[in-house]
Amino acid sequence: MSAWHGLVLAAAFMLTACDAERKDECDRFLAAMKPVLADSPDRASIDRVKAAIAALQLQDKPLREYAASTKATLAVLSGTLEVQASPSAPDGTDALVKEKLKEARGEQNDVARYCAQ
Repeated sequence: MSAWHGLVLAAAFMLTACDAERKDECDRFLAAMKPVLADSPDRASIDRVKAAIAALQLQDKPLREYAASTKATLAVLSGTLEVQASPSAPDGTDALVKEKLKEARGEQNDVARYCAQ
């Protein structure tokens, strides 16, 4: 086998290894996000999802960006759910919860599309 063939095989192996690592990271990220897809996730489940995403050691740069964005969205959602649970929740709290849930679900869909590539 020539050096060229060896180089091609090594490159192919590295791409396969990277794809496997990315798939594993995608699977872990999407699994962590599943509770957000529930009809009405509560604050505790949102906080668990945020902690699970924070615990992921992602090597894939786009996934790290998605994780940072998702954690920020979930932090706002968690705080808003806390305010919503109080007897004196301000007007617009319900709308903000719906908006942030929609955002979080949209981010989950974006990650799923990215991972499907």
